[in-house]
Amino acid sequence: MGRVIILSVLIAMLFVVNVRSEGESPISTPVPTITNTPKMSLYLPWLWQPIRRTPVPTRTRIPTRIPTSTRTPTMTSTMTSTMTSVPTNTPTPTNTPTPIPTSTPTATSSNIPIMISTDNYNTYKTQISPYAPFTVYAWMSDPFLAQREVNYTNAKTQLVNAVSDGTPGGIIFTSIGRMQEKLAIDGAYYRSIGVTTLYYNTEGELTPASEMNTLNNPDPLVNSVARFAAIADSYGFITIWGPIRNTADSVSNNAIQAMLAGGLDGIGLQEQKFIETACCNTRISAVNNTVSRWRGLAGSNFIVGIQVMASRCANGDTYGVTNCGESYLQYEHCRVFVGAIASEINSLGIFSMNPTENALLPGFIAAMRR
Repeated sequence: MGRVIILSVLIAMLFVVNVRSEGESPISTPVPTITNTPKMSLYLPWLWQPIRRTPVPTRTRIPTRIPTSTRTPTMTSTMTSTMTSVPTNTPTPTNTPTPIPTSTPTATSSNIPIMISTDNYNTYKTQISPYAPFTVYAWMSDPFLAQREVNYTNAKTQLVNAVSDGTPGGIIFTSIGRMQEKLAIDGAYYRSIGVTTLYYNTEGELTPASEMNTLNNPDPLVNSVARFAAIADSYGFITIWGPIRNTADSVSNNAIQAMLAGGLDGIGLQEQKFIETACCNTRISAVNNTVSRWRGLAGSNFIVGIQVMASRCANGDTYGVTNCGESYLQYEHCRVFVGAIASEINSLGIFSMNPTENALLPGFIAAMRR
């Protein structure tokens, strides 16, 4: 009996062992330990395993400057080069162009001051304003004694109006006596309104014989140009001498030295008659020779101007076509002439003192500036 009971107990224990081995037991079954698992992985089983970040191999930097021997890169190599990062702390050097020194622009007929009379400037100011710069002069000597003071008053009024916009002004006298007379009365006034220059125009029918006869005198106390310049200088004016063209070449070097000693600052060359019947090269050479001689004695700052006339330049066009092989274009003969000597002169004077000549002035000025 006892053996039967022991045997029954052994059979029962064997049965329990078999049942546990075939079922699941939350207690006995070991639960795998998950480390560093986000809380979200408890609800999203597909994120249980952390994403494996495979290390990216370091890219080899491609030089940005391709050797000259390398063939033209393919599209793939070009894209790779583009993707290559460029260090921000080392800017790519650039080739800075070496500045090329430039010389001072040569003067042309389009930029030298044009000198015209005050009455013409006041009349045509609106039309000619695009062609500045200008200087103006007032004619204050008159051979007709009966109208002398009336003409002086009119010239003074025109001068005041012309310089009121800041245009440099000057006065032409034909005798020392007339200049002394008017400066004694109005000299300080003219300086105050902006008049800078006095012109001494020596011509036989306008200038006293005593002054014409001493132009070539080497004594500064006798030479008429030297005397005129000394008086003008005492009032603070610049002095320009305007002789007959050939006289500028015929006076001696000693006479020129006397003029300079008196205070002469410049000379005006009356070219209107000569350019009318000469090829440009002829007059260019003549002017250059005169300028070279005078500046050789006076220095490079000596002022030189030339004077022409519209009607005579029109005649010069015809002469140039017929005798000089020039092609016709209105006023081109004088424009070429002035342009060629512009680097040697300080101003271009245009003489115009009658209605016919005055009417040509705006078109002539425009042609000189083209």
